[in-house]
Amino acid sequence: MTSAPKTSASNSAFLTYLRENVKSADTLRSMKTIIQEFSTRAPRVFASKCIDGRVHGSKGKGYPIGTITFNRTEGNNIDTSLSNTAFWNRLNGVVLDARYNTPGVPAIFFALGHCSGHGHGCAAHGGDDGKALEAVTKQAMAVRERYTPEDIIVIHGMTNTDDMSERLIFCDGSVLDTEEIIAALEKAGTKIFHPSDVFQPQFLSKPLDDIATDRYVGHKTPAELFEGVGAPVYRDLQTALAMEAYLLREISRIDASDGKTNDIVHPKILQAVTDTLKSIEKFPTRLRAPLLYQSIWNIAYTLYQRRRLETMDHEEQELHLDHAETLVCYGDGFEALPRNKAVLVKTGRGNDIDALTVARNVLLNNRKKRPQAHPPLVHINTEVVGKIDTWDTFNDQVLSKIATMTQAIHEVFQTDVCLLTTYSYKGEKKFYPISTQPNDASTGDALPRMEFPLNVARDLKANTLSRSELAVREGTYSQMMRMDESVSSEK
Repeated sequence: MTSAPKTSASNSAFLTYLRENVKSADTLRSMKTIIQEFSTRAPRVFASKCIDGRVHGSKGKGYPIGTITFNRTEGNNIDTSLSNTAFWNRLNGVVLDARYNTPGVPAIFFALGHCSGHGHGCAAHGGDDGKALEAVTKQAMAVRERYTPEDIIVIHGMTNTDDMSERLIFCDGSVLDTEEIIAALEKAGTKIFHPSDVFQPQFLSKPLDDIATDRYVGHKTPAELFEGVGAPVYRDLQTALAMEAYLLREISRIDASDGKTNDIVHPKILQAVTDTLKSIEKFPTRLRAPLLYQSIWNIAYTLYQRRRLETMDHEEQELHLDHAETLVCYGDGFEALPRNKAVLVKTGRGNDIDALTVARNVLLNNRKKRPQAHPPLVHINTEVVGKIDTWDTFNDQVLSKIATMTQAIHEVFQTDVCLLTTYSYKGEKKFYPISTQPNDASTGDALPRMEFPLNVARDLKANTLSRSELAVREGTYSQMMRMDESVSSEK
């Protein structure tokens, strides 16, 4: 493996990006048991969304990174014919996971478009919210035709990218809209302004009653965790993961008692969400607690985003509300990225070129408003399930996929691009840089310029690649990124 790349505008941007990734992956590894605890109480979830970087991953739903399977295409437009095997393979994986590992608890499919009251709507639909909703409605209908409710519950709707509130529409036409719940309660005299208003005073004022969670959140009271622009539950990954697992467990307990043991959530908020869920025809009882938890989390998160916006000046608000992505990410494994960092394109559109073309246009438009000192940045990542222990595995699951995706980038971006190619493991979310060119040879003008030279698999071939050798290189890379970050912090 080569040493850290020499400084250039693109390399510097990629290095900062990779250091942040290693830090997030380290936190996910240290919180693995907490994430597993969450997963034992949650259904398997598939979420189909737009490539828009403002449409955050799992944060607005209160699900830990890696516990939702995502599909991301421009405008959430998808070819739902069986010829689109990438989409159906991904969805079938979630359905079968639920069928085998959560018997009696169907998976959940979310097809979500997005809108905005202050910023721009969905670029792929020309800002037309009606078209965005129509696209996800058609997608939901197509999925319902192929599965029974015993396997998967299909829900579609819209995300407001201004505050991340969600409007969920169920098969019987019932609607659970967190923005409307907030407005209705306020109209009835229940003031809900801060995230902490979602919870009861006695819960907010005392340390958490779970020893492990209390330790993970630094012995802070819930009031300290949910208050202010820098609220740790939204700004610190470890705190978020710990509170997600804690609140899902506690809200599940409250739901099981039909609200009689509620000592955490504001009673009127609990009642409003519970009443909506109970009114949905043929909605599985065992999915009610997870949806109750998700909705309560989303209400608090919406309030946090609104208060955060109020503290921003005009320029900061514009950056937050409108497109501000600085790179295109193509492939899988990008769930740990922050909001509005990247335009996210996953295979599964049925036509990746269309999705990448929209992504390129969004990025180039952003660069007009906020110029960068390098060509457009593109990150390709392929996610590996299991271990890489042979050359054939590495070639099949990593190199060949990256080569195919690189060809798509070449067709859309031509040579006007700086490219980072990596692989990651599904349960880890750490990006390991590689090259499809032996010995990092130059690709010449016929392919996109590969500016980032790190390659953890440098010189590894059929007779030299082994799990132990690759693990040593992956560990060396991770340590190098941590050391570089430490030096940067000291400076």
